[in-house]
Order: sequence, then structure tokens, then C-alpha cells
Amino acid sequence: MINYKRMYETGVKLVNSENYVDSIPYFNTSMESSEFRLDSLIKLFGAYIKMSNFLKCREIIDKMRELTDVTLYEATVDYSEFNFHSSLQKFKEVFNKGIDQRNALFKIANLYANFGYLDVARTIYESLVMQDLNVRSSKAIISLDLLEKDYEHARKVLESIRYNILPKYYEDFLLFIDYFSGKRTCNSSIYLSNLLFDSSDKKLVQHIERHKEKRSKGIECFDKDLNVKELVMNVRGLLKRYNSVYDLNALTSKFVFPLDKDISDLKFNRLSGLQVNVLIGSDEIITMFPMNLSSEFNREGLLENQELLLRRGVR
Repeated sequence: MINYKRMYETGVKLVNSENYVDSIPYFNTSMESSEFRLDSLIKLFGAYIKMSNFLKCREIIDKMRELTDVTLYEATVDYSEFNFHSSLQKFKEVFNKGIDQRNALFKIANLYANFGYLDVARTIYESLVMQDLNVRSSKAIISLDLLEKDYEHARKVLESIRYNILPKYYEDFLLFIDYFSGKRTCNSSIYLSNLLFDSSDKKLVQHIERHKEKRSKGIECFDKDLNVKELVMNVRGLLKRYNSVYDLNALTSKFVFPLDKDISDLKFNRLSGLQVNVLIGSDEIITMFPMNLSSEFNREGLLENQELLLRRGVR
């Protein structure tokens, strides 16, 4: 007899330790029980979001419709697939329904930032911080400070959350602030520091080579025969031609490329897209990995919109 409770709890432990791929079979089993079905589907959705497998996310949403309101989940995937206007409408709907209002408000602020309205986004983030110490919003404020070149305020905000984040994240954020403000001292013990000061792309290529092997975080893997140097050169030529999505919580911007255009000749284990993370407000590539897009991916959202980019003021 299957112990569905144990299956669910094992899946949760794996997700909490970022073993997303390994958690999936446990949730697939536990959702066979009516008692754990909804919770299992929610956890599966979260795992697939972390893996950037938006095709699977939408399949999970379809299974959830009979059990709960799916507006929040639809809004989340829409945001990830560049359906900004649809996502904003749905997050506002979620907020008005009183469903996870703080998270919905945070996502609304993210969307305003992506539309270029940094002042509106900042007001929302600051209101969330005032309600209680909201680390996500504080990180987002630091990102806005970097975009607006207010490095002194960025340092002040970072110090205010220093003991509420892991030392690694504090070091990364401090490195980014130093890099943008012109204080560019390389720390050889930190990957990002080596990356930002390596004009040859050697460190970046070495890092991406690791994505040819399955990793515990569940990031999809490249084919072993992929020419990573060629991939990096190809991608660099695309960055200025497309829009990105801000991930203000991580001081990065995310580019997504469908594989039927521009880089379709590269092999990605039959996956449908490539995600490229860059340092926010720059073209400094931090990492990239293959992903799975759904049919709802907004290809028009990829096209460069001069008015949007001018309003953002980052290129």
C-alpha cells in the first residue's frame, strides 16, 4: 500500500533542498490521493517554475482548475513568458480577491519596473518594506538604485538586510554595487568576480560547460557535444536585439530565446528555449541554460521596443 503522506513529505524535503527533478516522481505519486492532490500540484508547479519548464507549468495549471483558483499561477507563467499585460491584469485580479496579496503586490511592482515605470515600482517596494522587513523588496530597491546610479543608497539598503540574507548573497550584491560604482577589485575566490573581470569569456565558458551534466537544482542540461564557445558568441550578438525581463530580486535581467530562431542549429536535448541571465542594466552574461517554453510564449515580447528601452534608460 502506497504511503501518500510519506511520498508528499519526501517531495517537499527534496524541493526545500533544491532537488527539483528528484521531487517530481514523489509529487506525481502523492497527487493520486485526493488528500494530497492539490498540495502536490502546487509543489509540482513550483518545481517546474524553478526549472523554467513553462510547458509543464501550464499542464499542471490545467489539472488544478477543478480544485482551486488558478489566476495566481497563470499570472506567474505569463510573466515568465513575456505576456506582461496579461500578467499585470491577473496579478491585480489576485490582489483584489485577497489571494496572497503581498506576493501579488510584489509581482505588480516587478511588472511596473519592466514597463519602465521605476518610480511606481519603488513606491510599492518601499510600502512592502515598511509593513515589515521584506527582504525581496529590499533587494529589488537595490536593483533600482543600480539602474538609477544611486550607489550610496544601494549600499545603505544592503547593510539594512545584511544579517537577513546568506553571506554569499551579501557578497554577490556588494560585488555588483562595487562593479557598477567603478570600484572594480577582483576577488579570485568569488565566481562572479572572476566572471566580471574576465574579458576572454574563459570563466563563463567553464561555468556553462557544467550545465552539460545533471545538477541538483534541476536546471535542464545541454547536449554533451554542444560547442559552448560558439553558443556564447552567438548569444552575445542577440542581446541588444531583444527585450529582457528584470529579476530585481537577484540583480539580473533574463533573456529568453525560442530555438526555432537565430540559434536553432544548436542542440538542446529537444528543448524549446534558451534562458540567458545577465547583470541588470548591462550585457554581462552570468549564466545560461536550456528551458521548455509553452505555446503561450509571447514572441512579440522579445522584439526590441525602442520606447520601452528609452524609458528604462538602461541601454
